[in-house]
Amino acid sequence: MGQREISRREFMAIIGGAVCIAAGLTSCSNAGAQAPAQVPFEITPAFGDEFGIVTDAMTQEAEDAVFVAARLSTTVSSEVACSWSYLFGSAQEAAAWTVFTDAGQAYPAYYGDYSLTEEEASQVPSADEVHYDADASFALAVEALDGEQVDSCYAYILARVDGDDAGYKPMTWYFEINSQAEASAALATEDAAAGEEDSSAEGASESDSRNASAEDNEAEAQAAGGIVVSVDARTGEVALLRL
Repeated sequence: MGQREISRREFMAIIGGAVCIAAGLTSCSNAGAQAPAQVPFEITPAFGDEFGIVTDAMTQEAEDAVFVAARLSTTVSSEVACSWSYLFGSAQEAAAWTVFTDAGQAYPAYYGDYSLTEEEASQVPSADEVHYDADASFALAVEALDGEQVDSCYAYILARVDGDDAGYKPMTWYFEINSQAEASAALATEDAAAGEEDSSAEGASESDSRNASAEDNEAEAQAAGGIVVSVDARTGEVALLRL
């Protein structure tokens, strides 16, 4: 169709980049496992009943379509509910689609050219291999944080991993978790250390400038408080990747 080839990395980066036929995205079902009390939101299953609707809709677009990846449509918090989007690829069509759901319906949207041979497609793990769905895996990730406050989360999983995805593992959930309290403490420590080093008036001025904008501080806190936890969707094995 003359569109450029896309990568799964681009799919993970976009926030609602594909055109959604539905008027709005529905929140995930509330049937998932409940998150611990210190989490003010819920991560719900990505491969529940709605996923069957998604795969049925994709079969109508391309009979050989294979599931490639899934991600949260946006970062989830106490103010933003959970919704999932999916990436499928077809070797026969050499194309990819993103799929969103709304009110029990699935809406595939052509997204671009996609390099996938039939041999490669046959080697992509099936979603049936997911024994720990997003809700159960998130609960394990939160347990690994040992009681840390969790304010927001972004999550994704890749079924197909190749050279473009160095460092990622197939069929593994990645949870990018933010804790405002931990971030604020980290910034306070950094500011204290900077204050000791800033003995000159110029140093003091730089410190004042750093604290002048509340919005900048909040952005810094979000970055400083980021934690990535991976959970193997097949075994439930948890790894803390970055603090």
